Amino acid sequence: MKNEIHQSMKDSSIKNALNILNNTRNVYSIINSKDEHGMTPLHIFALYHCFLKIEELEVANLLLEKGSDINAVDNIGCTSLHFGVTKFTNMLDLARQALIDNKFQNPELIVLQRCAPFLGWLIDNGARTDIRSKQNVAALEVLNYYLPENAKVNEEYLVDAYKNWAKNNIMQQQADTQESKNLPKYVYDNHQNSHAKRLQNRESQEEKKGCCIMM
Repeated sequence: MKNEIHQSMKDSSIKNALNILNNTRNVYSIINSKDEHGMTPLHIFALYHCFLKIEELEVANLLLEKGSDINAVDNIGCTSLHFGVTKFTNMLDLARQALIDNKFQNPELIVLQRCAPFLGWLIDNGARTDIRSKQNVAALEVLNYYLPENAKVNEEYLVDAYKNWAKNNIMQQQADTQESKNLPKYVYDNHQNSHAKRLQNRESQEEKKGCCIMM
């Protein structure tokens, strides 16, 4: 089960993660278990889901509710906040050339906009920014190293980014829910059935080709 909970944090679908977190009898005993690299489930979640989606927030909150140590460190002293920043740097390397080729200036700020809400969520829930890895670096020092001089960030900026992101996404969810309520029932049912079939087909295709996520 320890390996299963770690693997579920890598999945693009949150279904398996929610199932393990909600239905495993001894989940509290494995929630802070570590793999061979000293990584906990929350470390892995941070590395794979820093570009947070509103539905993934349920997994993140459940991890804390079940007892995840938000400041746990791996074998080289890195916290979940370090891993969130690592995702930022990895995605920046991938995105930089593509963004520059398309004449986007400051690709660092575009990638930061995607990562900032999750980093802010971590800090808002108690992640310490003063913890240094065995390489003697703090997470925000690494983040700011990659940002332009006039765009350095601090804890307050990241927490505000998370709160604004959450507010906007919750409002959008409510608007979508209200819109669906106003639809004629047969239109809503047809939409739901079509959506379910698309999901089923996509999951079937993913099972055939396997999960491939770049880190």
